[in-house]
Amino acid sequence: MKNLPFEVMDRTFVNRIVYHPNVLFVPFSSPFKTWKDFEAFAKKNPEQTTWAMMGGNAATDFIVRQLLYEAGVNVSKTKPVTVKGGSDAANLCSGGHIMLGVSTPATIMPTVKANLIRAVLIAAERRHPLLPDCPTTVEMGYPRFNL
Repeated sequence: MKNLPFEVMDRTFVNRIVYHPNVLFVPFSSPFKTWKDFEAFAKKNPEQTTWAMMGGNAATDFIVRQLLYEAGVNVSKTKPVTVKGGSDAANLCSGGHIMLGVSTPATIMPTVKANLIRAVLIAAERRHPLLPDCPTTVEMGYPRFNL
């Protein structure tokens, strides 16, 4: 659609569209050990920040955009990389081709267990039984965010 009445990367988040926990993850070899590490980098270097995007309107896309936006990152300067799904995001992330991926706990568990990716944040109100050490968005200072 030409001439959209809004900027795709500058959305305002006003309503919950789904309740489904998703995990944000980084390459295991990444210098980012926590979400706050990644967040600090993205604030200073948005143009170098790469993340998995599933077409621009998937729930996972909203998760990343909203968290970066609420963290004070200039989302429009980041570099989303289009992927086919969570497995694709996990593969690209584990290979170091992108800095941040997002998917469901069940999808990423093989790559987590193989120490190929590190779960740094779960978009949920409570911790997930598959990832008991992964903090939630609520714990990390995003009480409104629990997509």
